[in-house]
Amino acid sequence: MKTILIPTDFSETTENAVNYALDMANHHKANVVLMHINQIPASTSEFGISAYNVIDVKKNSIELLNTLKIKVTQSHPSIKSISCY
Repeated sequence: MKTILIPTDFSETTENAVNYALDMANHHKANVVLMHINQIPASTSEFGISAYNVIDVKKNSIELLNTLKIKVTQSHPSIKSISCY
């Protein structure tokens, strides 16, 4: 096992799963990829107006992933490679 993909939605439940996956990555000397996926909602209103701003949501997700990466790097310094997508 060389890389462990860790999906996250930044919830408390996911935090427990992330910690478990990090411990497994540490044990197997694996690289880590933190990932978050946003689903773009389909507009179903008859006016087609959406308050959903894809750019802002993506920016927010990247900020949260980078914050998580810093936290992971500090709590698991022996993991040599941590990427975010």
